[in-house]
Parts: sequence; C-alpha cells; structure tokens
Amino acid sequence: MDEKRFVQSAYAYIYLGLYDAALEAFARAILTNPDNPELYYRGSITARRNDRLRLADHWAKQAALIAPGNRLYAEHWQSVHASRLVAVARRAIVRGRKALATRLLAQAAVLDPLNPEASQLLATVGADERLVAKSYVLESEESNGDRTSNTRRHRWCDGTHG
Repeated sequence: MDEKRFVQSAYAYIYLGLYDAALEAFARAILTNPDNPELYYRGSITARRNDRLRLADHWAKQAALIAPGNRLYAEHWQSVHASRLVAVARRAIVRGRKALATRLLAQAAVLDPLNPEASQLLATVGADERLVAKSYVLESEESNGDRTSNTRRHRWCDGTHG
C-alpha cells in the first residue's frame, strides 16, 4: 500500500475515533516514505491531540529535521516539545522537584511563548517567569556559542522587541 492510502486510512480512523489505529496508519505511511516530512507532521498532530506527547515530539522533530527550511514544521516542533516539557514538569512538581520543574517550564516558555500552561505552572511553583526565562536564554546562549541566533529567536524574554 502506498503512503497516500495509509494517510487516507489514518484520517478515516480519526473520523471513527480509532486514534491508536490512526497513529499506526501514520507509522506505516512513514515507513513507506521516511523522507516525507509531511507524514511526520500530520502524524505528530494526531499524536499530540491524543496525549501521546513523546511520539508527537519525535515525529515533529523528524519533520523539522528533514525540512529544515520549513518554518511551520520548526514552529510545530517547538510547540509540541514545549507541551512535552510541561508534562514532564508536572510530574516533577508532584515529586517535589521544584528546581527541575522551574527549569523545564522556563524552557517551555521560551520554545512556545503562547503555551499558557508553562506560565501558569511557573507561577504555581513560585518562580518569576520572565526572570527564569531570561536566565534560561542566557544559559542557552553561553552553551551554544551562537549568541546572535538565540538572541534573535528569544528576544521577547528580555523585554526587547523588534
């Protein structure tokens, strides 16, 4: 079966509410054509909507890696990865690991500034989101050695725009 038929099957399964079968159909489509970023992207959307964040993150990242110039795929991966970080941070909060949760939430807020959970949970753990996010940006700039691209990408964190 070609990838197109697997994708059609995936959407039919979604329509029927058979999400695990839909994810399996996307996985088969990906196996049929592993160089097609659109398959990873579509599968990632379905996985994310069904709280399969690890799979969603993996597939979103693959789409972004295969098509590095595609802004949609890159932004989708950032958003999915931020959601996954928030989920991990929630577990860290339950386990009493406030510092880890704060770091993860700050990273999520940088990756996806529109993720409301990251901001809300940062407030819950008692951290000032802007200060934590700014310190995360500074740490990532130092570790990457690519100050220009990080500063441009994360400029909102330090209060400057444009």
